[in-house]
Amino acid sequence: MNAKTRIIGVGSPFGTDRLGWAAIEYLRAAGIEQRQSEGEIALWAEDRPGLGLLVAMRGAELVILIDAMHSGLPFGTVRRLETEQLIRRAGSISSHDIGVAETLAMGSTLGDLPPRLVILGIEAAKNGGSATPDFPELLKLVDEAIAATPEHGQTSPDHTSRLQPFGHHQ
Repeated sequence: MNAKTRIIGVGSPFGTDRLGWAAIEYLRAAGIEQRQSEGEIALWAEDRPGLGLLVAMRGAELVILIDAMHSGLPFGTVRRLETEQLIRRAGSISSHDIGVAETLAMGSTLGDLPPRLVILGIEAAKNGGSATPDFPELLKLVDEAIAATPEHGQTSPDHTSRLQPFGHHQ
C-alpha cells in the first residue's frame, strides 16, 4: 500500500468489536477517498492484526486507527485518544492476545510508528451487542486529522483515564 494517508479500522466480525470496520464502511460511503488526489488515502479493515498492524502502517505519513473502546461514555461516542497515553497503558507484551495498545508500544520501542498517528476510539455497547451507531463526529475528526499539520496540529484532551482497550483481557 503506497497511500500517504491510511485509515485503518481495527476489529473483527464479532459484536461491537466490528465498530472499526463499520467506521471504514461509513467513511467509504461518505466519499473520503475522493476528497484527495487518487491514491492519497487508503481505507481498510484489519481483523485483529496484532503486530501485523506495524506492517500495515509502515511507509505512511499519517495513519488514523479506529477501534472500539470501553470508557463509560455513551454508546457510539467517538473520541481522539492520545498515542503516548495509550502506549503507557499497554499491558505486558507477549505474542498472545496482543492488542492495539501493545502493538503501538512495540512499534514505539522499535521506532516503527508513522510520523503522524491519530487514534480514534468508538464507544462500544456495554452489553457487547452488534448494533452499529451513527457516526456524526467521525467524519469531522477524520477531516481534522487529515487537514492538521504538525505546526498547526492541536492535542486533544486526555480521554484515556478510564480507557480499557477493547478486547484486552487482564
